[in-house]
Amino acid sequence: MKFAVILGDLASRRILKAFLIGLAGAMAAGPAHAQERVLRAGEAELTVSVVEAQQPRAVLLWLPSEHGVQEGQQQVAEALAARGIETWLADPFAAWMLPVSEASLMALPVNGLAQAIEAAAAQAPAPLILVSHDRGSVPLLEAMQRWQRAHLGDARVRGALLITPNLFLGTPDPGQPARLTPAVRLSNLPLFLIQPELSTTALRLPELLEALRGARVYWRGVPEARDRFFFRPDATAEELAQAERLPGWMVQGVQRLLREPIPSAAVAAEGEGAPVERTASPRQRGLVAVAGQPLPPALALSGLDGKARDLAALRGKVVLVNFWASWCPPCVHEMPSMQQLWRDLRGQGFEILAVNLGEKEPAMRDFVARHRLDFPILLDPAREAAKAWRIYAYPTSFLIDRQGRVRLAVAGGIDWNEPQVRASIRALLDEKGD
Repeated sequence: MKFAVILGDLASRRILKAFLIGLAGAMAAGPAHAQERVLRAGEAELTVSVVEAQQPRAVLLWLPSEHGVQEGQQQVAEALAARGIETWLADPFAAWMLPVSEASLMALPVNGLAQAIEAAAAQAPAPLILVSHDRGSVPLLEAMQRWQRAHLGDARVRGALLITPNLFLGTPDPGQPARLTPAVRLSNLPLFLIQPELSTTALRLPELLEALRGARVYWRGVPEARDRFFFRPDATAEELAQAERLPGWMVQGVQRLLREPIPSAAVAAEGEGAPVERTASPRQRGLVAVAGQPLPPALALSGLDGKARDLAALRGKVVLVNFWASWCPPCVHEMPSMQQLWRDLRGQGFEILAVNLGEKEPAMRDFVARHRLDFPILLDPAREAAKAWRIYAYPTSFLIDRQGRVRLAVAGGIDWNEPQVRASIRALLDEKGD
């Protein structure tokens, strides 16, 4: 009952705040109107839904992610219109008659998108800023660069605003490095990044910023939020609150980008005309053997019980190292089977080190009590261990053999009670130590 009351209060505040924002916008900038425009994109016609603002300071051309056009985008666009920013919501899946999926997103033609950018720049009543989020950042960045090389020094397009940009070539196998899309190193138009801190992409932000060193880049973090926080069906109260703040952050990004000078030259494009590399080979699914049997990175952290634990001190045991978070549904789903695995095998030289990704101790204690977990929970408050272990997906788990080598790994949640999984662990337990 208490939880329902809290949600009701939050919903009431959101409705009231939306009403006040809309009222203030109507008084200050006039009402937002939605209409459609058609942008010529090669042989296709890209229809955009325009959320108008009176006398706009900028126009945002918003390309969706692999999830397609979402209601959350429309809500953000309406809030932006009240602040004098016009938004054009594009649907490239419909324009190229493709189903909504990541594969379709990666199949969008760069030249067609670049031509759509030119058509938007020609029609926009104010400077154009490109927007996308998640995997949509890849084709957007590619098309922006293609347009830039054909229009050097053209100030009609002022850069891009990217929300949770996922610019890696897919998710690698556990422990392996990921590769950034080549578009990253070719980018020199100004960028403004909005990065939710609970997304796996936040762990790789320093790597991305280093690769973008040819461009002027601004960014801001979003605490207590996952990717897709502004349109997640399972959004937390914190994510709902951050979604309300998103239009304000986007306005800040627009203001930054409008002040930036436009480069007079593009970065040299190697292999012009070659097929665009957008994805890596699919990662292996389930618990799989790790080639080369490498030694794992160091892992020495304090436990939730206050005891320090060091992976190196567990040499001679088989250790399951699991990176997880309580807000990650697959992580939570696999916990009962991990608990059963721990109870069945801990007397046979088996250990679990479950590394939590930066959550607060009170929340962890509550989670452990509710799920009746008694295997060791390690605290990684700054997520430095997750970075060192190259975590790109939650959960990710590694099985370390008695010699201290990484033998098996899995990205994603699994049932640790499955016979094949149990057999793989028992095989490691049957091996002799040093």
